Amino acid sequence: KSVTRLYAQFQPEKYELEIRLDEENMRFSGRVVVAGKKVGRPSQRLTFHANGMKVTSGKIVRRDKKGEAELSLARINHHKSFQEVRLHTESMAYPGEYTVTMEFEGKITDGMTGIYPCYWKDADGKEQKLFATQFESHHAREAFPCIDEPEAKAVFELTLMTQEGVQVLSNTPIAEQGGIKESRSRGVKGASSTSGHLQTTNYRLQTTFQPTPRMSTYLLAFVTGNLHKKSAKTKSGVDVNVWATTVQPAESLDFALDVATRSIEYFEDYFGVPYPLPKADHVALPDFSSGAMENWGLITYRERVLLDYPGQTSQGIREYIALVVAHETSHQWFGNLVTMRWWDDLWLNESFANMMEYQAVDAMFPQWEVWNQFIASEGLAAFRRDATYGVQSVHVDVHHPDEISTLFDGSIVYAKGGRLLNMLKHYIGEAAFRKGLSAYFTQHAYSNTRGDDLWAALSAASRKDVGTFMNPWLQRSGFPVVHVAQTSTDISLSQEHFLDDPSKADATRLWPVPVFANEVNAPEVFDTSQVKWTASKDSPVMVNMGARGHYLVDYQSTNTKKYIEQQVASQQLAEADRLMILNSSAMLARAGHQSYGETLRLLTAYENEASEPVWDII
Repeated sequence: KSVTRLYAQFQPEKYELEIRLDEENMRFSGRVVVAGKKVGRPSQRLTFHANGMKVTSGKIVRRDKKGEAELSLARINHHKSFQEVRLHTESMAYPGEYTVTMEFEGKITDGMTGIYPCYWKDADGKEQKLFATQFESHHAREAFPCIDEPEAKAVFELTLMTQEGVQVLSNTPIAEQGGIKESRSRGVKGASSTSGHLQTTNYRLQTTFQPTPRMSTYLLAFVTGNLHKKSAKTKSGVDVNVWATTVQPAESLDFALDVATRSIEYFEDYFGVPYPLPKADHVALPDFSSGAMENWGLITYRERVLLDYPGQTSQGIREYIALVVAHETSHQWFGNLVTMRWWDDLWLNESFANMMEYQAVDAMFPQWEVWNQFIASEGLAAFRRDATYGVQSVHVDVHHPDEISTLFDGSIVYAKGGRLLNMLKHYIGEAAFRKGLSAYFTQHAYSNTRGDDLWAALSAASRKDVGTFMNPWLQRSGFPVVHVAQTSTDISLSQEHFLDDPSKADATRLWPVPVFANEVNAPEVFDTSQVKWTASKDSPVMVNMGARGHYLVDYQSTNTKKYIEQQVASQQLAEADRLMILNSSAMLARAGHQSYGETLRLLTAYENEASEPVWDII
């Protein structure tokens, strides 16, 4: 059953949000003023998302050319099963401009969504707490009443009231900060006052942040607590900071700071679009359910994904840190500046970032040769998962945000999706790919899109029908095996659906296969069951060079097989090809397309192999 989209009845434009943290009692309270438009039919209620909290008061004011008019509230109802709060009015609310004010309160829980505590111990062994947020995919509604859908973009003006003496971070820089007196009334047994309550004065820290850009609720974030940082500045003047708890050594922040700074510089150049905010904070959290989260301007991480301890951290972990930082930084454009309209296109955010993390890290650290890791890690995971009967496709309809965690198969949505976008980049050429992305970001900045909007931009840049090329790969599970037959200069390619269990393969399924051949007369793409051509010379023809396509290759000519073994043994073939040729042989044998004997004979050609990614598949 599809969830009702609240954006279809109220479209927010700005939130003035105040949140007070009661750290001692693990509670929060606040006030939100939402300016926006009621759309659709007249009704006697306005509905907002709210989950696990209580809205204690509400006020609705209609705004038009004549001025303002308050609508009397009849009642406030909470509907837990729908995660909604409904403000019912005495009179009819017609479409138009409104300001809705709500006061609310709730508990801070350990569930690592909404507002939650992060526990850690300082140098003296004393337990400390940070307070952080995790709003993706639909957990902003656990922190304040809102229209908690990605299409409901708005500007946020956030004020936090916290304990004194802590760092307070959010998406944008601090506009104003200072101590305030806060008088509170609490019941005290034996108090002399007639009310039985005692007035106490607390001193709190009040922090107001600069307004955010127009963005989705799931990207709003804040972190408070005892933190320290290392800072740098990009060539374009963006302030970059890496934060961790004060128990973490300062030098553990250096590597991530270098990667974070250079990632912004790389993507600004690659996309041709400036980083949209004046600062970028990267925060290592002691307790965090995901690997990292791309909150705009305030990216949060597990500590082990951000901190590099000199002399202790392995090369593999350093590479992982660099890839994750680049992944989250790419989201600042793809996902944050331009956001999917609904969660069924969230795959596009993650597939894109999966591919771009390798693009950026390869530019920063070419000696690491991370594209080979991309093929060995992402490629093999995608192939082996995608060969399973009944596995999901990359694009899956999402009826309710609760489904996201169950639908997101990392080997498909991240790994396969990233491989498909890398395949597309090579199909249309990197110059057209960059040109299309720049146009896409410029045209749709601060708004929402569907996958077809990206295909349109890339089609215009490349003069190729990108949607027709990509949709069969994305909207169906699986991939083909391409059989290559050669007699002298006569070449024949045929494709069929590959599965570990061939009896369950779909004999009618075809893909637009980019050939990527070492032969000038080869077709660029074929989407039929078979294609033939005459080669320019009588020498072995190989396809999917560079392992750029998401398909297996079955070479049927004895001469071609011998040629490949010689090229592997002499390491004349690139690492990517050596890796994928062996993987193809093993997967073909497992599915019964050939014998394991052929795979073992091929394996002897790897006797002198020196590549770590190739040894991963061996």
